[in-house]
Amino acid sequence: MSFEHPNFINSGERNVIEIHPAARIEHSARIHVEGNDHVLRIGENTVIRNMSILFSGAHNVLEIGVGCNLRGAIHMRQAESKLVIGAGTTFVGAHLFAMEGKSIVIGEDCMFSSGIFVRTSDEHPIYDLHGGERLNGPQDVILGRHVWIGEGATLGKGANIPEGCVIGARSYVSKRLTRPHSIYAGAPARLMREGVVWDRRLKKTSLEP
Repeated sequence: MSFEHPNFINSGERNVIEIHPAARIEHSARIHVEGNDHVLRIGENTVIRNMSILFSGAHNVLEIGVGCNLRGAIHMRQAESKLVIGAGTTFVGAHLFAMEGKSIVIGEDCMFSSGIFVRTSDEHPIYDLHGGERLNGPQDVILGRHVWIGEGATLGKGANIPEGCVIGARSYVSKRLTRPHSIYAGAPARLMREGVVWDRRLKKTSLEP
């Protein structure tokens, strides 16, 4: 489809750009697609503002679901990397790097605060001095639905967060967390409390006199 925007550049070939007519890409957004055979899909009623979306390499896929509201930066690098953002997810300020052919998958209705970084790779390899094998290979990052990521948190390669969890501010996650509907915090993140439910709305409560 044809897409016109003052900060949109598509400098490659055979790139698939599918942006729903009811999506809103504000002038503060920047979309640069470099390289070939990429796929970018943005769903109905999604709002992109104060965000950079940058493709490089080839055969990378970014799919943003319906009703999202996103600010921050998305980097699609190397080849065969993939990023899927579920419907209704919001970012205040998140920086996501899908690299080295690995995936970031974010479930529906997730909420990201500001200053958050998500990476599938360290980007710079570390090798064993004697054997020569790479020690820090890339890994997928997976979030279940309705996950809240607190301010300043980092999700490193291999992070896997179950449904309904809360990740505390400035926490670091780089492994599979096992308890849904729980609070994890710290660097590295550890289990703080189980059996929680969080809500986007600040509800009024009645206090006993």
